[in-house]
Order: sequence, then structure tokens, then C-alpha cells
Amino acid sequence: MKSLRLTLITAAVCLLSVGQPLLLRTFTVSSAAILFSSSKAQAKDASDIANIAKAITVRIEGAIQGSGVLVKKEGNDYTVLTSWHVIKDNRIGEEVGIITSDGKEHLWESESLQRLGKVDMALITFTSKRNYQVAKIGDTKTITEGNQVFVAGFPLPSYAVPTSFLRFLDGKVIANARVGIPDGYQLLYSNPTLKGMSGGCVLDEQGNLVGIHGREDGQISLSTGKIVASRHNMAVPITYYQQFVNGKKIIAATTKATTADDYLAKAKALLGEKGKENEVINLSNKALNFEKKASAYFYLAYAKHDLEDYKGAIEDYTKAIELDPEYVIFYYNRGISKDDLEDYKGAIEDNTKAIELDP
Repeated sequence: MKSLRLTLITAAVCLLSVGQPLLLRTFTVSSAAILFSSSKAQAKDASDIANIAKAITVRIEGAIQGSGVLVKKEGNDYTVLTSWHVIKDNRIGEEVGIITSDGKEHLWESESLQRLGKVDMALITFTSKRNYQVAKIGDTKTITEGNQVFVAGFPLPSYAVPTSFLRFLDGKVIANARVGIPDGYQLLYSNPTLKGMSGGCVLDEQGNLVGIHGREDGQISLSTGKIVASRHNMAVPITYYQQFVNGKKIIAATTKATTADDYLAKAKALLGEKGKENEVINLSNKALNFEKKASAYFYLAYAKHDLEDYKGAIEDYTKAIELDPEYVIFYYNRGISKDDLEDYKGAIEDNTKAIELDP
């Protein structure tokens, strides 16, 4: 994958690998650096959104490290919205640090911990006399496939990068479902997120908060043990928080899939789960009945690969490539299926194409 130059606060320079063809820019907002991934055409507008992301995103240090978003200020009390899985293992009375954009650490008020319904979303609070910006809540209903979205959060420290930086990553919406999905993961997107960014903000093109980033995606083939990439990451839409604020029952808009996005989100929730391959295939085909989508063919191919139907997987990866010829993962995964059929020349061709798209 592409090696990208990272400038650390300590002025050290190191290399970090990421899984998407991105232009990485490091620029200064106040006294802190943001790792900023974007295309040249949108850099100016994205810079404004990056400033918003920096102001509203916090790092959470507890039983595990994660991210969160400032969503409310009432007097000196601040409310942080994060993922339930980031904060759930912390007990009342234990210390959890919330680090704001100015580098200040605030202790959570442990009794404030509250999960929102049964989705992967939770609230915690802290007190500070300092003035911090809070997120502006967006309208998830306006988001459709292909729209630009931005995800920000703090990846876990690594050997190469021992300091947590705010990563600001761009991508596009894959699906925006209304049907109930386990943990509420109804919003799918292509942003190449990293572990530790869970609980961070998902912002629309106006910088409004439209979701809370969930778990990072990574799968191992059930049949071969090889890494078969997905790179379709997930968020809980902000509508659940809005329901909480308005005193409404925290539930999905519908329990029955009625759109291509609904079927895609249901398929994605089962992707890579042993014994669910045929259900993924069925859901993906239902999505294709509405519209020919590259992601639907991708999920079909992924499930067929796990069923060791490598020929069928190759056919569906090819259809996905026809609809989206610039998506690196399609070539990468098709190369794995060709390798499993001992079509080494074809595998080399697909890997070569993937390298061309993402050196």
C-alpha cells in the first residue's frame, strides 16, 4: 500500500501505510496538526471541514482508546457522543480521560454513561470552564450514494507512529439504509479508517454531523485464510441521537427492507460471517433488482469466494469493476480468487493494476 509522509508534533518523520490512494496533507490548525486526506479539487472546502472536525472531536482514554464528538454544552457541562463499544467496559468510579482539541484532559463523570437504545452509540459528560465548539447536527435523510463524507478520529498509536494524531479522511457514501441493522450500522462509506477512530465524527459536505463512526472493517477469507479486503466502513446515523434528544423511542425507521440501500446494509452486516454466505448472496441480488450497483456485485463476489466458488467470484468482481474501474479493492480481491484457481498470470495482472492505482 502507499507509503505516506507523516509529520509528527515532535517533528519526527516516519512512514505509515494506508489502504487507499490518498493525497495526505499535514497542516496546522492552532498548535496541533491534523492528518488530512483529500483530493486536490476539494482541498479548500475540505480544509474548512477539517477545522470543524478538529474542534469537535475528542480522544477517549479508558479501558480502550477511542474517539468521541462534542454534541452539547450546557453551562460548564459538555456532552460527548461516542460508540458504545468504546466506553462500555469502563465501570462507575474508574477514571476515563477525555482529551479536547487544546490538549487538555478532562475526567468523565462516570455516572453519566448512557447507551442509546440497542445501537452502538453512547453518551458521556465532563465539566470544564473552557469554551469548546460543539457539532452542528445534520440531516441524514439528505445523504445518498456517491455523496462526499468525512470521518475524523484518533487512530491507535503504533510502532511507526507512537503519537495519536487526528486523522481526517474523505470518502463516499455507499449506502444509507433506513431498515434496522445490528448495532445501527446503517450508513456505509469508503473512507479508509483505522482502529481507534471508532466513536469519531462522520461529517457531510457542509461539516454537519451525520453519524458516529463504528467498527473498522477487515476480513479474513473463510476458505483460504488470506486477507480479502472490504474497505466498506460503517456508522450509526445521527438520527438515533436526535430521537434521544427529542424524547422519542430509539428505533430504526423500518423493520422491513424496501430499498437497494436497505438490502446492501443488511448484506454488509453479514459479510464474512460463516454460514451466512447464501443470505448475503440473496440480499445482494435483491439490491440488484433495484439498481446495478458495484457494491452489490462486490458483496456477491465476496460471499462466493467464501463458498469457494472462485469462478463465480471472479465473474462478479469483474461486473463490479465494469461499474467502478478505479476501486483498487475489486482488483485486489479478484486477484486472490484467480490465485485460488491457479490462474497466476491473471492474478499478476490484477495485482499489477491494483499497484498502478495505488502504488
